[in-house]
Amino acid sequence: MSKQRPSDIMESLSYFFVYPEVSERLIREINQRVDSLKDSMQYINTKQGLIDYITSERESLDNIIMILNVSEEYFKRIITMIRARHGLEVSSEWSLNQTRNYFLNNLWFRDELCNLLLNGAEDKELGKLIPMYNLRSFKIDATTIARLSNRDLMWMLLKNDFNSEFSAACSQLNLRKVDEVLNECATEQNVALNRDVSVRLAGNREQIPYTFSANRVSTPFIYIMVGFYLTTGSTQTSFVTKISRLKQYIRDNAQEASVVAIIDGAGWVARHSDFEEVCSTADAVYTLNSLPLISELINELK
Repeated sequence: MSKQRPSDIMESLSYFFVYPEVSERLIREINQRVDSLKDSMQYINTKQGLIDYITSERESLDNIIMILNVSEEYFKRIITMIRARHGLEVSSEWSLNQTRNYFLNNLWFRDELCNLLLNGAEDKELGKLIPMYNLRSFKIDATTIARLSNRDLMWMLLKNDFNSEFSAACSQLNLRKVDEVLNECATEQNVALNRDVSVRLAGNREQIPYTFSANRVSTPFIYIMVGFYLTTGSTQTSFVTKISRLKQYIRDNAQEASVVAIIDGAGWVARHSDFEEVCSTADAVYTLNSLPLISELINELK
């Protein structure tokens, strides 16, 4: 079995996953959300308007800290400080939903939170407790309301909320592509395609996305790992480790089987050492663009 050169694999990588239907849907959803927030948040620069909005909208605090460009983590830290200063037991931080629920049922906390959001930047007492560098963002006034009409700014503030959804949708379509190609190969080569096969690697039960086995034979002759990454992280190193453990599992069980890696995305370019390790450890490596060539490998090994 001849292996592709790492340079050839690198050339066939997709730097980004382009699915127009995903982009169009999310662009439409963001535009709808921009319009909705403009309508629902237009009166939050008054205390009563702010109370009404938080009372009526379950995701109100998420939206408010978004328009103020305040991180959720930092907001939670301030809420924890307020709780502690009023003698409440603090064993953990509240979620935004817990904060909202307490706001709805406690008048003193309602006043504290409204003051923080509306006038925090000018509150001298809070300024003694919170660095002004951070506190200056806590001010809802006419300028804040004007942001709601700035579509480009709203896009910038909202886009991060949709990034994980975008990535998940692209990953799902990538896996659908893989599934279609492997199904076609199984039919053409008259072999069994198995999904989510459970094996014990280094003492831990792991799921292998795909295996191929001869019909009426349970032992696979190909194990397939799948890793799509646009960003970099330790998950790529873990992916390589899992391949190594899978190879050891095959040796320990005296199987005649190959390990195939299907990888793609610009994250492998940035994480070049992990890319090189995948290429040297796996018996064959394919990208979404080269995946149809796996039919030749199946024909050789079956």
